[in-house]
Amino acid sequence: MLDESQDRQDDGAPDDSRYDSELDVLRSVVETMSDGLVVVDADGRFLYFNAAAESILGIGKREVDAREWPRTYGLFQADEKTPVPADDLPLARARRGEPVSGHDLFVRNPARPGGLFIRVDARPLHRPDGTLTGGVATFRDVTATRRASDVVHRLSIAIERTGDGVMITAVDGTIQYVNRAFERQTGFTRDEAVGQTPRILKSDHHDAAFFDRMWSAILAGQEFRGTILNRAKDGRPFWSLQTITPIQRTDGRITHFVSLLKDVTEREVELRHERDFNAAILATAGAPVLVSDPDSRVIRFNPACGDASGFRVDDLRGVRLLDHSLVACDVARWRETYEQVLRTEETIRVQLDWTCRQGGRRTIDWSFRALRDETGAPVHVVASGVDVTDQRAAHEALEESERRNRLLVENLHEGLW
Repeated sequence: MLDESQDRQDDGAPDDSRYDSELDVLRSVVETMSDGLVVVDADGRFLYFNAAAESILGIGKREVDAREWPRTYGLFQADEKTPVPADDLPLARARRGEPVSGHDLFVRNPARPGGLFIRVDARPLHRPDGTLTGGVATFRDVTATRRASDVVHRLSIAIERTGDGVMITAVDGTIQYVNRAFERQTGFTRDEAVGQTPRILKSDHHDAAFFDRMWSAILAGQEFRGTILNRAKDGRPFWSLQTITPIQRTDGRITHFVSLLKDVTEREVELRHERDFNAAILATAGAPVLVSDPDSRVIRFNPACGDASGFRVDDLRGVRLLDHSLVACDVARWRETYEQVLRTEETIRVQLDWTCRQGGRRTIDWSFRALRDETGAPVHVVASGVDVTDQRAAHEALEESERRNRLLVENLHEGLW
């Protein structure tokens, strides 16, 4: 079709070289197309089959009856299983005069054993007088698009069915999507939430610094994870273990934030009761209890520690203990103890001195142990102790008394003889 000029009227005039030149350009364009292009006449005979069509299908032009197209080229419906009836193929419909747009077919044949999806557009061909002369079809490989669409569809179903709340926002915080679990957790319907910002859940429990840290992290492309007290539509407070993940383009630009909300209200209430219980025990315990991070920064410091040191909790919270005057008198042994505790899962018992705020030393018989996370990394160091200063002084006084008595006896013995 494209390589013949038989349809030109021969009026006895010389050949039109410009016509031939334009035909060469057209042929070149068609051959370099990335889309497949196939032309048939009204009887279903192939008139043209470009290189892209053969590359996509794995099979080129074959002189077969139109009823054999599905078997010859391995053409199936989008379910990848059902062969397409020959008369239902887009090109067959086009040669009967029916235009077809965006029809997806699955191709699987010996040259394409793994199969691929193509998207076909087909149009009838007519002579100037309206006579139907055949059809033309163009198609492209849309396998990647279909696979991606299938993945997105499956993910959408999974997100809708998950028990955790999902919220997707634009970079400015405007909510663009929430799932059913979000609706159940918060009481806000999708229509009520979309277009709003997460401030609809604000409980005023967290200070501005908390949200500053959160925004600084996610705007820097980092994931944020924290436990947040939210407030539902009916005013009910609920705790969420919230993970916020930035979605970035290949150039690094952030386009959206995806927030997962796991309702941990029951667990958080239990933990807070447990913390309150433990805090009450620590506050009333007569033994010093010290909790720090692995770098010796003080986290908890109970009243008994205050009594034994003269320092208040607020004096030491967040302070690196190994840099503080409290342990300066015995800092080498304190440092050695921390290093040993972080290396072992055993409890370390050791007597260490510290200098009281008012002056003077106290000796504490400590039991140190590292608390570790699920990976085994130390996250806290807990030390409980007994102030043995008076006991140690009494013991030293007794030893001194015994030493003097021995000397006295020895001197008396020498005097008698």
